[in-house]
Amino acid sequence: MEFSYEAYRNLIGLLEEKKYEFSSYHDWREKKKVVILRHDIDNSIEDAVRLSEIEKELGVMSTYFVLLRTDMYNVASKYSYKMIEKIVDNGGEIGLHFDEKSYDEDVDVVEAIRKEADILSEIIGRKIKTVSMHRPSPKTLDMNYEIDSIVNSYSDTYFREFKYLSDSRMHWREDILGIINSDEKYDKLHILTHAFWYHKKELSAHDIIKKDFARRRQFLWDVYDSNVRDLSEIITREELIE
Repeated sequence: MEFSYEAYRNLIGLLEEKKYEFSSYHDWREKKKVVILRHDIDNSIEDAVRLSEIEKELGVMSTYFVLLRTDMYNVASKYSYKMIEKIVDNGGEIGLHFDEKSYDEDVDVVEAIRKEADILSEIIGRKIKTVSMHRPSPKTLDMNYEIDSIVNSYSDTYFREFKYLSDSRMHWREDILGIINSDEKYDKLHILTHAFWYHKKELSAHDIIKKDFARRRQFLWDVYDSNVRDLSEIITREELIE
Protein backbone atom coordinates (compact mmCIF):
# COMPACT_ATOMS: atom_id res chain seq x y z
CA MET A 1 0.00 0.00 0.00
CA GLU A 2 1.36 3.41 -0.96
CA PHE A 3 1.68 6.26 1.51
CA SER A 4 -0.48 8.72 -0.43
CA TYR A 5 -3.86 10.33 0.06
CA GLU A 6 -5.26 8.42 -2.90
CA ALA A 7 -4.08 5.13 -1.40
CA TYR A 8 -5.70 6.06 1.92
CA ARG A 9 -8.97 6.82 0.11
CA ASN A 10 -8.72 3.43 -1.57
CA LEU A 11 -8.15 1.77 1.80
CA ILE A 12 -11.36 3.32 3.13
CA GLY A 13 -13.17 2.27 -0.04
CA LEU A 14 -11.99 -1.33 0.32
CA LEU A 15 -13.14 -1.45 3.95
CA GLU A 16 -16.56 -0.20 2.86
CA GLU A 17 -16.66 -2.71 0.00
CA LYS A 18 -15.97 -5.52 2.48
CA LYS A 19 -18.84 -4.26 4.67
CA TYR A 20 -16.80 -3.10 7.66
CA GLU A 21 -18.56 -0.58 9.89
CA PHE A 22 -16.38 2.31 11.06
CA SER A 23 -16.51 2.50 14.84
CA SER A 24 -14.93 4.26 17.78
CA TYR A 25 -13.52 2.59 20.87
CA HIS A 26 -16.90 3.14 22.50
CA ASP A 27 -19.54 1.87 20.08
CA TRP A 28 -18.19 -1.25 18.33
CA ARG A 29 -19.67 -3.98 20.49
CA GLU A 30 -23.11 -4.02 18.87
CA LYS A 31 -21.67 -4.37 15.36
CA LYS A 32 -20.87 -7.64 13.62
CA LYS A 33 -18.00 -6.51 11.37
CA VAL A 34 -16.09 -3.46 12.60
CA VAL A 35 -12.96 -1.43 12.02
CA ILE A 36 -11.47 1.11 14.42
CA LEU A 37 -9.23 3.71 12.75
CA ARG A 38 -6.57 5.33 14.91
CA HIS A 39 -3.97 8.02 14.18
CA ASP A 40 -1.07 8.82 16.52
CA ILE A 41 0.07 12.44 16.08
CA ASP A 42 3.80 12.06 16.72
CA ASN A 43 5.09 14.97 14.64
CA SER A 44 2.61 17.18 12.79
CA ILE A 45 -0.89 18.28 13.71
CA GLU A 46 -1.20 19.87 10.25
CA ASP A 47 -0.83 16.49 8.55
CA ALA A 48 -3.46 15.05 10.88
CA VAL A 49 -5.88 17.81 9.87
CA ARG A 50 -5.40 16.94 6.21
CA LEU A 51 -6.18 13.28 6.85
CA SER A 52 -9.26 14.23 8.87
CA GLU A 53 -10.49 16.29 5.91
CA ILE A 54 -10.30 13.18 3.73
CA GLU A 55 -12.23 11.20 6.33
CA LYS A 56 -14.90 13.88 6.48
CA GLU A 57 -15.16 13.80 2.70
CA LEU A 58 -15.62 10.00 2.82
CA GLY A 59 -18.02 10.08 5.78
CA VAL A 60 -15.92 8.03 8.24
CA MET A 61 -14.62 8.75 11.72
CA SER A 62 -11.44 7.93 13.61
CA THR A 63 -9.55 8.76 16.79
CA TYR A 64 -6.57 11.14 16.79
CA PHE A 65 -4.17 10.70 19.69
CA VAL A 66 -2.37 13.88 20.77
CA LEU A 67 0.91 14.07 22.69
CA LEU A 68 0.89 16.41 25.68
CA ARG A 69 4.61 16.19 26.52
CA THR A 70 6.46 16.67 23.24
CA ASP A 71 8.89 19.11 21.66
CA MET A 72 7.23 18.66 18.26
CA TYR A 73 4.19 20.85 18.95
CA ASN A 74 2.51 22.76 21.77
CA VAL A 75 -1.01 21.48 22.23
CA ALA A 76 -1.82 24.45 24.50
CA SER A 77 -0.97 27.06 21.87
CA LYS A 78 -3.73 28.95 20.07
CA TYR A 79 -2.50 27.60 16.74
CA SER A 80 -2.55 23.93 17.84
CA TYR A 81 -5.92 24.41 19.52
CA LYS A 82 -7.38 25.61 16.21
CA MET A 83 -5.88 22.58 14.44
CA ILE A 84 -7.45 20.25 17.00
CA GLU A 85 -10.78 22.03 16.59
CA LYS A 86 -10.60 21.36 12.85
CA ILE A 87 -10.06 17.64 13.48
CA VAL A 88 -13.07 17.59 15.80
CA ASP A 89 -15.19 19.54 13.31
CA ASN A 90 -14.25 16.93 10.71
CA GLY A 91 -15.65 14.20 12.94
CA GLY A 92 -12.53 13.01 14.73
CA GLU A 93 -12.31 12.10 18.39
CA ILE A 94 -9.29 13.39 20.34
CA GLY A 95 -7.48 10.97 22.62
CA LEU A 96 -4.31 11.15 24.72
CA HIS A 97 -1.05 9.85 23.25
CA PHE A 98 0.98 9.08 26.37
CA ASP A 99 4.79 9.04 26.28
CA GLU A 100 6.18 7.38 29.39
CA LYS A 101 9.75 8.08 28.23
CA SER A 102 9.16 11.77 28.92
CA TYR A 103 9.14 10.80 32.64
CA ASP A 104 11.67 9.27 35.02
CA GLU A 105 11.71 5.47 35.14
CA ASP A 106 10.02 5.30 38.54
CA VAL A 107 6.93 7.21 37.39
CA ASP A 108 3.50 5.89 38.35
CA VAL A 109 2.24 5.44 34.79
CA VAL A 110 -1.43 5.15 35.73
CA GLU A 111 -1.37 8.34 37.78
CA ALA A 112 0.57 10.17 35.06
CA ILE A 113 -2.02 9.14 32.46
CA ARG A 114 -4.82 10.37 34.71
CA LYS A 115 -3.12 13.75 35.14
CA GLU A 116 -2.34 14.17 31.44
CA ALA A 117 -5.89 13.23 30.47
CA ASP A 118 -7.26 15.83 32.89
CA ILE A 119 -4.89 18.50 31.55
CA LEU A 120 -5.67 17.72 27.91
CA SER A 121 -9.40 17.70 28.67
CA GLU A 122 -9.06 21.15 30.22
CA ILE A 123 -7.07 22.50 27.27
CA ILE A 124 -9.38 21.32 24.50
CA GLY A 125 -12.64 21.58 26.47
CA ARG A 126 -13.62 17.95 25.84
CA LYS A 127 -13.46 14.86 27.99
CA ILE A 128 -10.61 12.55 27.06
CA LYS A 129 -11.98 9.02 26.83
CA THR A 130 -9.15 7.10 25.15
CA VAL A 131 -5.39 6.70 25.51
CA SER A 132 -2.69 5.20 23.27
CA MET A 133 0.93 4.65 24.23
CA HIS A 134 3.92 6.26 22.53
CA ARG A 135 7.14 4.20 22.66
CA PRO A 136 5.70 1.93 25.39
CA SER A 137 7.83 -0.31 27.59
CA PRO A 138 6.91 -4.00 28.05
CA LYS A 139 5.57 -3.09 31.50
CA THR A 140 3.18 -0.53 30.06
CA LEU A 141 2.11 -2.88 27.29
CA ASP A 142 1.05 -5.35 30.00
CA MET A 143 -1.43 -2.83 31.42
CA ASN A 144 -4.48 -4.80 30.34
CA TYR A 145 -7.15 -2.59 31.85
CA GLU A 146 -8.92 0.71 31.50
CA ILE A 147 -7.75 3.68 33.53
CA ASP A 148 -10.79 5.09 35.29
CA SER A 149 -13.21 5.56 32.37
CA ILE A 150 -10.41 5.97 29.81
CA VAL A 151 -10.21 3.20 27.21
CA ASN A 152 -6.70 1.78 26.87
CA SER A 153 -6.15 1.12 23.16
CA TYR A 154 -3.26 -1.18 24.06
CA SER A 155 -5.36 -3.54 26.16
CA ASP A 156 -5.86 -7.16 25.08
CA THR A 157 -9.27 -6.28 23.68
CA TYR A 158 -7.75 -4.24 20.85
CA PHE A 159 -4.71 -6.49 20.33
CA ARG A 160 -6.26 -9.95 20.68
CA GLU A 161 -9.97 -9.66 19.92
CA PHE A 162 -9.12 -7.33 17.03
CA LYS A 163 -6.63 -7.85 14.21
CA TYR A 164 -4.13 -5.04 14.81
CA LEU A 165 -2.39 -3.43 11.83
CA SER A 166 0.11 -0.56 11.95
CA ASP A 167 2.17 1.52 9.51
CA SER A 168 4.79 2.43 12.15
CA ARG A 169 8.00 3.91 10.71
CA MET A 170 6.39 3.89 7.28
CA HIS A 171 6.25 0.11 7.17
CA TRP A 172 3.22 -2.18 7.18
CA ARG A 173 4.41 -5.36 8.88
CA GLU A 174 1.60 -7.32 7.26
CA ASP A 175 -0.26 -7.13 3.96
CA ILE A 176 -3.11 -4.88 5.07
CA LEU A 177 -4.97 -5.03 1.76
CA GLY A 178 -4.70 -8.80 1.64
CA ILE A 179 -6.01 -9.07 5.19
CA ILE A 180 -9.01 -6.84 4.44
CA ASN A 181 -9.66 -8.90 1.31
CA SER A 182 -9.62 -12.16 3.28
CA ASP A 183 -13.43 -12.02 3.52
CA GLU A 184 -14.72 -13.46 6.79
CA LYS A 185 -11.35 -14.30 8.38
CA TYR A 186 -11.23 -11.08 10.42
CA ASP A 187 -14.44 -9.42 11.61
CA LYS A 188 -12.66 -6.90 13.88
CA LEU A 189 -9.83 -4.68 12.61
CA HIS A 190 -7.81 -2.11 14.59
CA ILE A 191 -5.78 0.03 12.16
CA LEU A 192 -3.11 2.55 13.21
CA THR A 193 -1.80 5.08 10.71
CA HIS A 194 0.45 8.09 11.12
CA ALA A 195 -0.72 11.04 9.02
CA PHE A 196 2.87 12.35 8.89
CA TRP A 197 3.79 9.75 6.23
CA TYR A 198 0.93 10.52 3.81
CA HIS A 199 1.04 13.12 1.03
CA LYS A 200 -0.48 13.81 -2.39
CA LYS A 201 2.19 11.58 -3.88
CA GLU A 202 4.20 8.99 -2.00
CA LEU A 203 7.52 10.36 -0.73
CA SER A 204 10.51 8.69 0.85
CA ALA A 205 10.98 9.01 4.62
CA HIS A 206 14.05 11.15 3.86
CA ASP A 207 12.05 13.61 1.75
CA ILE A 208 9.16 13.74 4.23
CA ILE A 209 11.44 14.68 7.12
CA LYS A 210 13.34 17.19 4.98
CA LYS A 211 10.03 18.76 3.92
CA ASP A 212 8.94 18.97 7.56
CA PHE A 213 12.17 20.76 8.52
CA ALA A 214 11.52 23.36 5.81
CA ARG A 215 7.93 23.83 7.00
CA ARG A 216 9.08 24.32 10.58
CA ARG A 217 11.62 26.97 9.57
CA GLN A 218 8.87 28.93 7.83
CA PHE A 219 6.55 28.49 10.81
CA LEU A 220 9.26 29.66 13.23
CA TRP A 221 9.86 32.77 11.12
CA ASP A 222 6.18 33.66 11.41
CA VAL A 223 6.31 33.11 15.18
CA TYR A 224 9.31 35.42 15.52
CA ASP A 225 7.74 37.98 13.21
CA SER A 226 4.62 38.17 15.37
CA ASN A 227 6.72 38.70 18.50
CA VAL A 228 9.71 40.79 17.35
CA ARG A 229 9.06 44.21 15.91
CA ASP A 230 10.70 44.91 12.54
CA LEU A 231 12.23 41.42 12.47
CA SER A 232 13.26 41.74 8.83
CA GLU A 233 15.54 44.64 9.81
CA ILE A 234 17.40 42.28 12.14
CA ILE A 235 17.42 39.19 9.95
CA THR A 236 15.62 38.43 6.71
CA ARG A 237 13.18 35.63 6.10
CA GLU A 238 15.40 34.33 3.30
CA GLU A 239 18.37 33.95 5.64
CA LEU A 240 16.39 31.76 8.00
CA ILE A 241 14.43 29.53 5.65
CA GLU A 242 16.80 29.02 2.70
